[in-house]
Order: sequence, then structure tokens, then C-alpha cells
Amino acid sequence: AGSTYDNNYPEDQAVKNFVVANITGSDCRQLIHVENGKHFVIRNIKARNITPDFSKKAGIDSATVAIYGCDNFVIDNIEMINSAGMLIGYGVIKGKYLSIPQNFRVNNIQLDNTHLAYKLRGIQISAGNAVSFVALTNIEMKRASLELHNKPQHLFMRNIKVMQESSVGPALSMNFDMRKDVRGVFMAKEETLLSLANVHAVNERGQSSVDIDRINHHIVNVEKINFRLPERRE
Repeated sequence: AGSTYDNNYPEDQAVKNFVVANITGSDCRQLIHVENGKHFVIRNIKARNITPDFSKKAGIDSATVAIYGCDNFVIDNIEMINSAGMLIGYGVIKGKYLSIPQNFRVNNIQLDNTHLAYKLRGIQISAGNAVSFVALTNIEMKRASLELHNKPQHLFMRNIKVMQESSVGPALSMNFDMRKDVRGVFMAKEETLLSLANVHAVNERGQSSVDIDRINHHIVNVEKINFRLPERRE
């Protein structure tokens, strides 16, 4: 971890320039954890049975990869079975939201919770800031949800297949509208872009399973998706 969270991401406060690679982990609450980092890569991770059943008094989120308040990073080639997936979230101290993740790629992710008896985190991402991007590519999840919160300036999603049981909730949720939330200060507002290609989110019956609150991006590019976007609003 770096020192205190700062949404300007000063170099001297971050833990930076590192690679976490080639790890196989099982039977624990959390596998990889980065706070206030930048310029790093997490790749080639195999995880099994990463659940909240372990270390119940640890006071940490259950996730294979947990990222808090980080900038400029790549997560690539993560294979998870019967596990809590990924949490990419705010830098928070004593209930105050100090920073939001920005400028990152998540690629080649597989999560299969088909044989799990209960719901676990799929992939939860909070991202934003005025000049920022997020790229999510080549992701396949079974019995897990992909959840996006807040609004990065440019959001790219390519080759994504998600299935979640309808009794649990939507397979894909996108909560861009944070205007009435204290975390809305991190929303990008200028020159925003949403680009979706080959994105499919379904329930166990193969029906579209998506919840999107509001689209007001300046540019919206869509091809080969199995759901309708809400009408664009100013």
C-alpha cells in the first residue's frame, strides 16, 4: 500500500512500478490486495475457493483481487472457480471517499461459480474522474454479476459474456448517475464516451439481464449487444 489516498495520485505517495504474477491460491478470504498504487500489473492468477467463509474476523472484503484507490494499472489473465471475484473500489478513510480508481485495463478474466451454493461478488468496479479511461475486454463469468459504478470519461467494453441467476439480480448493472450521491464528485462530465461491442448479459434462461440507470455520454458506440440502452439524455 501507498500512503494517504489522494485523487491527484501524486507519485511520491503511491506504491508503484511493480508486477504481481504467476500466483495460484485457494481456501482464503482474499488473495491479492493493492491500496493507493499506480503503474502496476497483476497477471496470470489462478484462484479457487476464495470466499468469506475464511478469516471471518479479518474485517476485509472477500475477493480474489481487491484494488482500492489506484491509477494506471492492468489486470490480465485471471482464472477463478467458486470464488469471490474482483473489487476495484474507492480509496476510503474513516468513511470519507478520497479517491476513485482511474486509467486501467481488465482483460482475459474467467469466473465460474456454477457449483457454488450461494452468491458471491462477481466483478464490482467503481471508476471515474474527469480525464480517465477503463477498458474491460475478454471477460466470461458464470453465476456472477458485473457491476459498474460511477462514470469514467471513456469506458470501453469488448467481448463480455456474463450469466447470473435472475433470483439474485441482473448479470450486468451500470450505475452511471451519481448526481445525488456524495461520490458524484468523481463523475466525468466532459467528452464522455461509452463503447460496447459483443457484450452479452443473460439470466439462466438465456434472457437479457441488464440494469442501466442513465445514459448521457457525449458519444455512444454500440454493436452486437443483447440489450437495449436507455435513451440518451442530456
